[in-house]
Amino acid sequence: MVDDAGISPLRLIWLSPTEAMAVIARRPGPAVALAAVAGALGLLIVFAPALPPQIALRGRDVVLLPALTGLLALVSIAGLYLSGWVTNALARGFGGDGSAGLTRAAIAWSQVIAIPFGVVALPLIIYLKTAPAANVKLSLALFLAGVMTSIWSFVVFIRMLGSAHNLSLPGAVVVALLQFVILLGAAVGFRVFIAQPFVAVNSSMVPTLISGDLFVVSKRAYGYSRYSFPFAPRLFSGRVRSIAPARGDLVVFRHPAQAGQDHVSRVIGLPGDRVQMRQGRLYINDRIAERRQISPAPAPDLNGKMTAVTTYEETLPGGPTHLIVELRGDNGAFDETKAYTVPEGHYFMLGDNRDNALDSRADQKSKGVGFVPAENLIGRGEGVFFSVRQDDPSKPAQIDWARIGLRLR
Repeated sequence: MVDDAGISPLRLIWLSPTEAMAVIARRPGPAVALAAVAGALGLLIVFAPALPPQIALRGRDVVLLPALTGLLALVSIAGLYLSGWVTNALARGFGGDGSAGLTRAAIAWSQVIAIPFGVVALPLIIYLKTAPAANVKLSLALFLAGVMTSIWSFVVFIRMLGSAHNLSLPGAVVVALLQFVILLGAAVGFRVFIAQPFVAVNSSMVPTLISGDLFVVSKRAYGYSRYSFPFAPRLFSGRVRSIAPARGDLVVFRHPAQAGQDHVSRVIGLPGDRVQMRQGRLYINDRIAERRQISPAPAPDLNGKMTAVTTYEETLPGGPTHLIVELRGDNGAFDETKAYTVPEGHYFMLGDNRDNALDSRADQKSKGVGFVPAENLIGRGEGVFFSVRQDDPSKPAQIDWARIGLRLR
């Protein structure tokens, strides 16, 4: 027996997780709160590399950022209950006799190991973005510290799980590994088959997407190819459950000539279509795409500084409508082109920022995308879930709350 009078699990968890679990069993601690803090830190660390190195906080950010952090904490709590349910079912299948509450406690308290690392790592990751080349050793040290922290946390979890369910060490190891495989498989499956986040890294799709937008892509929209999977393994060729995109869809696809590079653009030409730019106007099968000038939209100029530019609402043949911008009016480099006939099994893509996009108007030798094979389609853009914009490269970026929740069309 452990005399738990005056003993905090926070003191025992580091080197005596079994004794810590015994204390928690008699005197439950704030498992949900610990999971919320650890999970929120973990999610912030995951998304930190996608953010600019410098962000200027404004008055309303002081209110909205805690609200966003609270949302991440709620996601973490939901994850705790899901993983607790899976782990408890596995443990009972191997003869465990602990409760669901003790299982959640084991999961949450084992994450205490990661909290100090997260507190230190988050500002360091942001710092490293300002001068990554000069901090190779620091990056390597941070990576190794993260690996060691994860291993230590996992070992603590195994010991606490075994104590909570009266499992032998081999039994606890098997349950923990099965839990890891099942939850990892669920996460990868969601990313592969349901939805995946992406970040806009250039201005080719302004004003629909701006650099710094984090947006979600539906993976179910067009079926699946090898590019639906991480690292694009050659498991099969072509598409499974193939669904053709509609003209006007905003699509993420793998660049046909640049390995590992994902791009986002708009489907303009379908197989067999004839596409041409004439004096800045888009023609599809010799039909002009109607456009109507509207209020200027902000877009980065050639120096990256945000300015108001000529903006149109363009309507494609068949009805889809979207916004485009013209930095050089109708006299840009790609405003007068030959007629392109889209081959079977391919698509013709255009950026909404017509004078600053290397799309299907540029061949692959010119670093454009050329015609995009159907196999390279990854998914359809659905909506923006976070956004950081930088109107002037010489000044810090700012969180653009107005774009969060924006539906893409």
